[in-house]
Amino acid sequence: MNSAQIFRTFGPVDARMVWRDSLLRSSLFLPVVMGLAMRVVVPPFVETISRLISFDLQPYAPMTLTYLMLMMMPSFAGMLVGMLLLDQRDDRTLTALQVTPLSLKGYLMYRLAVPTLLGFVMTLIAVPLSGLMTFSVSALLAAALLAAPLAPVFALVFAGLAANKVQGLAVMKTVGGIVELPIIGFFLPERWQPLFGVIPTYWPAKVFTLLQNGEAGAWLYALVGVAYQILLIWLLARRFHHQMTH
Repeated sequence: MNSAQIFRTFGPVDARMVWRDSLLRSSLFLPVVMGLAMRVVVPPFVETISRLISFDLQPYAPMTLTYLMLMMMPSFAGMLVGMLLLDQRDDRTLTALQVTPLSLKGYLMYRLAVPTLLGFVMTLIAVPLSGLMTFSVSALLAAALLAAPLAPVFALVFAGLAANKVQGLAVMKTVGGIVELPIIGFFLPERWQPLFGVIPTYWPAKVFTLLQNGEAGAWLYALVGVAYQILLIWLLARRFHHQMTH
């Protein structure tokens, strides 16, 4: 079964499943809700906190929260698909696939392509809607493209490390905290920032910053970030495939 057939077969099934599940259905509106919430809530909140602590947060808050959205949109898409993979592993659907014309590898490719596209679109919607800062179209497109592979990374981390949904929630909380750590790096001297590159969310935020500031080296960082995420996806997919076939 080729890629087009896989999408034609499972696409309508997934669409119906999303529409019937209230959590999945509501998640489609997350970028709009989050973007508008940032636009409405952040300015007065930052102003109030700045006044209370006698320190102006305005120079830092917009960029920091934009970084957060770049990281959160694809991560959320990946975690949703990771939850679905957990369900299908528990009910033996993934095991049953191994005796059908559709290979487990082919199904995984489809499953990981969907959150990649979803994460890209969600980022393109949420960041402009937030109105937190002005940015170039090239910076947003590059960052969204580089952030999109985070979705399959987190889907595979979620499905590979958790034995069930309860453990999945614990993994979600732990991973959710780790992926935000690169934000701290951008407040450190330049020479220390690459240390956060081991966390994949560092790369789209770094490329976004470089393009925004018109600095050199953005595309080199983009290439390294893409290569690193492809390596992570390959390693995690291989591990998950091994779990399902042994």
